[in-house]
Amino acid sequence: MHYQMEMALSLLAALALGLMIGIERGWSGRDSEEGARVAGVRTFSIIGLSGGVFAILAQQWGVWLIITGFVVVAILIAASYISHSKLSDDAGITTEFSMLLTFALAIWGASGNPLPALSCGAVVVALLGHKKNLHKLLKRISPKAFYSGITLLLISVVVLPLLPDEGYGP
Repeated sequence: MHYQMEMALSLLAALALGLMIGIERGWSGRDSEEGARVAGVRTFSIIGLSGGVFAILAQQWGVWLIITGFVVVAILIAASYISHSKLSDDAGITTEFSMLLTFALAIWGASGNPLPALSCGAVVVALLGHKKNLHKLLKRISPKAFYSGITLLLISVVVLPLLPDEGYGP
């Protein structure tokens, strides 16, 4: 019984990931005509639940099942993108990447890591939901501030770890 409860919670976490991201995608495209969106709450929920099912089945059948599932989902998403891009001038690929990430996060969440997977899902929802604010922020950053930030990043991530972390000499 304990295993069944754990499996149900794993599937619930995978479904919750799909619901979270799907609700945001559906809400952001709520003014679009029926059929104009690539994916919404139902599609993302199914992708999340599929990732959870693949993760649980992979415990018995092996990791190749997850790899196969990811490839199949990626092919379906690519086909959807190609057909949608022929009908629309919108060349954005954010929703498609979000779909792949939903599948991956659902697998991660159903594999015994629901909290970090759900946390990443919440970050994805925040990034998707704040598109306009993020674009406004990018327009307000001056070139000098941008390149200063890159310099600080290089010093912090590349140079600082190479320096000795203890004193040497007298």
